[in-house]
Amino acid sequence: MKKTELTPQRVFDQFAKINTIPRPSKHEEKMIAYLTSFGKDHGLPTKVDATGNVLISKPATPGYENRATVVLQSHMDMVCDKLVDREIDFMNDPIETCIDGEWLKAKGTTLGADDGIGVAIELAILASDDICHGPIECLFTVDEETGLTGAFGLEAGFMSGDMLINLDSEDEGQIFVSCAGGLRLDCSGASKLNFGKVRCESLRGVLSGASNLTLAANVDGSIDLDNSGACKQYLQLVGKTLKMESSGATNSEISFKGGSADVSCSGAGKVQLDVDCKELKASNSGASKFTISGTADKTDIDASGVAKIDTKQLNKL
Repeated sequence: MKKTELTPQRVFDQFAKINTIPRPSKHEEKMIAYLTSFGKDHGLPTKVDATGNVLISKPATPGYENRATVVLQSHMDMVCDKLVDREIDFMNDPIETCIDGEWLKAKGTTLGADDGIGVAIELAILASDDICHGPIECLFTVDEETGLTGAFGLEAGFMSGDMLINLDSEDEGQIFVSCAGGLRLDCSGASKLNFGKVRCESLRGVLSGASNLTLAANVDGSIDLDNSGACKQYLQLVGKTLKMESSGATNSEISFKGGSADVSCSGAGKVQLDVDCKELKASNSGASKFTISGTADKTDIDASGVAKIDTKQLNKL
C-alpha cells in the first residue's frame, strides 16, 4: 500500500499537512497560525480565544439551513516522544511517516494521530464542497495532553452549537453518547456537600475532616480515598478496587460493590461498612464501633483492640 491509497484520501491528505507542523503540548503557536490561515483561505469565519483555541464555522449547505448547529471538536497538540537513537527537534521538525503493511506509522517517533486524525477530519469537512450538512462549528483546542488547558479555558459564548461531537477516540466505527474521565476531590474540612451521582473512570479524593458529605460514585477503575477524621459521611461506591484510609472517622456509612477492597479504619468510631466484593481486607485496630456487613469471597480482617465490632452479617467470613 502507498500513502496515496489511504482512505478517505481527503482526510489523510490533511493529516499529512498537519504532520509538517510542529505542535507539542503548550507550544501550539504554529498550528494555531495554520488553522487560522486555513479558515480565512477558505472564506470561513475564524476566531481564536485568549487560551489559543480556534473555532472555524461553516454555514449549512443549501436545504440544510434549519438543521441544528453541530460542534466538531479535536485537540491540536500531540505527545512528543521518540526512540533513543532517533534525532528530531519536535519544536521545528516535521513528523516523518511510512506505510507498514496496512498501517501508517511514524519513523521512530510518536505519530500524532492523537488527535491529529481528528483535526484532519474536521479540516476535510471544512474544505469539502460535496458533503451535505447543517451549520458546523469546528473547534480545535490546545494542550489536551498535559492538563486540558484549552477545554478549561473555553469561555461561554465562544461557540453557538448545543451539540458537540468529540473526535478523540480509540475505537473506529463507535460513537459514545458520553464518556467518563478521572475525578479528584479535595474536601478537607468541608461541610454539607452533596455530590449526587458521579460516573468516572477513576476516583481519587481527600475527604479528611469533611462532614455531612454524600457521594454516590460508579467508577470503572480504581477508587482511592482518604477519609481520616471525617464525620457524617455517606458513600456509595462501585469500582474495580477500593483503597480507603478512614482512621479517626466517625459516623460514616460506606458501601462498596466491586472487586477488592482495602479499608483501614484504625481509631475510627461508629463506622458501618457494607460490601459486595471478591476480596475484603480491613484493618480496624482501635476502632470503637465498627460494623461490617455484606458478602465477600475472601476476607482478611484485623480487629485487634477493637472495642466493638460486628461481622455476623458478613457471609463467608
